[in-house]
Amino acid sequence: MENQEAIIQILIFGTIGMGTLVIAIILFVVVYQKKLLSQKAAAQEMELQYQKELINATFRSQEAERLRIARDLHDDLAGDLSAIRISISRLSKQMTDPDTFSNSVSHSKSMLNDSIEKVRGIARELMPPTLHKLGLAVSLKELATRLEIASGITIHYTQDEMLPVFSEEINLSLYRVTQELLNNALKHSQATGINIHLQSTPFSISIADNGVGFESEKVTMKSAPANGMGLKSIESRLQMIGANLALHTSPGKGTKAEITL
Repeated sequence: MENQEAIIQILIFGTIGMGTLVIAIILFVVVYQKKLLSQKAAAQEMELQYQKELINATFRSQEAERLRIARDLHDDLAGDLSAIRISISRLSKQMTDPDTFSNSVSHSKSMLNDSIEKVRGIARELMPPTLHKLGLAVSLKELATRLEIASGITIHYTQDEMLPVFSEEINLSLYRVTQELLNNALKHSQATGINIHLQSTPFSISIADNGVGFESEKVTMKSAPANGMGLKSIESRLQMIGANLALHTSPGKGTKAEITL
C-alpha cells in the first residue's frame, strides 16, 4: 500500500514537473519567436529608413544640381548677355569713329565667345558630348585629363581591351559617380596621384589615390551624411543600375573606390 502511494506521488510530481517543463519550453519558444519578430521588424524598419534616405539624397542631389545650373545661368551668362546688349546698343553711336567702333565690335565678339563657351560648359556638365557620341571610356579619359589640368594632380587612366557597351542611362550614372568620387579625392584625400582603371570582365571602375585615407569602419554607406552628393547619393545612383561600390582604405594608406556592375 505504501509502495502504491509512493508510486502515485512520484507520478504526480513527475507529471507536474513535466508539465512545468513543457510550459517553460512553450514560453521560451513564444518569447524567442517574439524577439525574432521584433528584431526582424526593427531590421525592416531600418532598411526602409535607409531606402528613404537614399531617395531623399537623390532628390537633394538633383536640387543642388538645378540650383548650381540656375546660379551659373544667372550669375555668369545673364550678366555677360546684358553686357553684350549694352555694348551692341552703343555701336550705333560710335559709327562716326571707326577706331572706337572697331574696338567695340571686337569687345562684343570676345564677350559673345566667352558666353558661348560658358553655355558649352554648362551643357557639358549636364551631358558630356563624348558620352553620347563615343561612350563611357572616352568620356572618363577626357574627364581625367580635364581634372588633371585643373587640379595639377597626376591622374593616370588605363583600361582593358574590349570593354562592354552599356545603355546611355547606365553610362551617365557611372560617369556621374566616377566624377563625384574623383572630385572627393581631389578635395579631401591630399593625394599627389590618382589611378583610374576600367576592367572588362567582370566590369568595374576603380579610383585609387595615394592620399591620407581614413578609418573605413567609421564611414559606411548607411552611416554617411545625407547632405550633398555624398555616399548615400552615390549608392542611390548605383542601386538604380544594379551596381555596387566598395571602399578600401585605412589611415595613411590612401583610398581605393571600386564600382562593380
